[in-house]
Amino acid sequence: MTGISRSTVIYSWVWVLIFAVTLAWPYTFGGTIPFPGLAKLAQSPYLALMSTALFICALFASIPRLQSRNKNLVFAGVVGCLAVAGFLFLSVPFGLANAPLCHEAIRSTKPRQPDK
Repeated sequence: MTGISRSTVIYSWVWVLIFAVTLAWPYTFGGTIPFPGLAKLAQSPYLALMSTALFICALFASIPRLQSRNKNLVFAGVVGCLAVAGFLFLSVPFGLANAPLCHEAIRSTKPRQPDK
């Protein structure tokens, strides 16, 4: 079993940063965020909840000591549900943030092939 890859962890933390900036923008600079895709996200009443969920997922993915095969399977299920809910009901950026985490968590549960 391998852990969740470093590139996926960095990807998830970039999304946490994007969501944090989107959440803080109206309080820091006033008005709406000037990026069209994030402006729609900023109007969501669930932005704080999505940001918190994404932060918790990125934190879990960042700490290898917390990961085992069973925990990664549960994590993949949770993140997969968040991705589907994100794409269908919440916002596309939330789905895009969670889909690679789900894929990587599933991949990390498979045994590695020995080198030949």
